[in-house]
Amino acid sequence: MKKITSFLFAAVAILLVASCNNQGLKKTKSGILYKIISDGKNPVVKKGQFIKLTFVQKLRDSILYSSDNSMPAYVKIDSVPANAYSPIEIFHLLRKGDSAVVVQLSDSIQKKSGQPLPPFLKKRDKIILSLKVVDVFDNEDLVQKDRQVALDTFHAKETREVENYLARNHINAQKTEKGTFVQIDNPGNGPAVDSGKQVSVIYTGKMFPTGKVFETNDEPGKEPIKFVIGKRQII
Repeated sequence: MKKITSFLFAAVAILLVASCNNQGLKKTKSGILYKIISDGKNPVVKKGQFIKLTFVQKLRDSILYSSDNSMPAYVKIDSVPANAYSPIEIFHLLRKGDSAVVVQLSDSIQKKSGQPLPPFLKKRDKIILSLKVVDVFDNEDLVQKDRQVALDTFHAKETREVENYLARNHINAQKTEKGTFVQIDNPGNGPAVDSGKQVSVIYTGKMFPTGKVFETNDEPGKEPIKFVIGKRQII
């Protein structure tokens, strides 16, 4: 965590430069702006290798994506399509231990794609990706082994966060075999829910740990959702 934090502090300094007429940044063939911070000790990655990245992608003052809240990214070094206008354009320049900042301009995104901007993007916006190369792998088998370790670590972290939340809020939830925490507030006396049976459900989905509602059908005019248990038709 300390390594990631120090890398982000270094990236912040670059972002201050990026906000001032993009000074100090290089430019790829397609127009992507970037800055690589390197000590030059490790060899530059080769085509066919894989890089493991931690990252934060920001838009204005908001974080769009962050590996701190999900998983590291694993990317294969390969040929870059012409006019890509993507961070992948600089990946072949990186070394293990490098940090980098990549700046995409919304006007250029619209021009390159030929499509209207998504609602969350405004003209003259900058999408800023700060990344760090934490490891380099020679083949996919090594990637899969490392990804499994990262996945196990991430799941353990998630479980601790949920358990701590339940304890703080005095919620007596039971953990299922597959890791879901369940609290039954009002036990019913009807037929048991089981695989192959259709159920009709009224629900409310909330973000963890803020409690912000992201979806619900528990409102006037909305119908219960119907699905068959065991068919993996919903989350």
